[in-house]
Amino acid sequence: MDKNKLAELREKYWRGETSISEEKAFLENNNSVSTEEEADYFNDLQAFSKLTLDDAFGEKIMAEIENESISEATLRPFIPRVVWQIAAAIALLVGTYVAYQSAELTAPNVEKTIVLQEEDPEKAFEVTKQALLLISQNLNKASEVTGALDKFESAQTKIKQMKENG
Repeated sequence: MDKNKLAELREKYWRGETSISEEKAFLENNNSVSTEEEADYFNDLQAFSKLTLDDAFGEKIMAEIENESISEATLRPFIPRVVWQIAAAIALLVGTYVAYQSAELTAPNVEKTIVLQEEDPEKAFEVTKQALLLISQNLNKASEVTGALDKFESAQTKIKQMKENG
């Protein structure tokens, strides 16, 4: 294989753009290595491809799984996560309840739907504007509740990161 073709294949290989046949041709070519680092990489790659597991490996793993019991050490990391999940669920329920109650108190009890057909465009615009303002009041209150939930989630993420780092 000529040097230009080999250089082109090397570039394509490191960009991850080679086809299976091109990659095979590149790896089989002894002249493809240009640096010591590449030589080490390809030697390790060949060594890894030759690794196999013995037949008893699966049996050993299954025996260990069957013999393993839940100890206090494996249960400890699980408890805080469950506590946080329960707290988040409670916060979500309380937020939903508060939003529902405030929407119920401010919204007038409308039992009939009235369809208005205004001929005058200015009057129709005013009626539409009033209806949209009525709807947007409750949406604004819901966004306040979701903002509090976002703050709770970011605080939870910061606590988790602090535990992992410290």
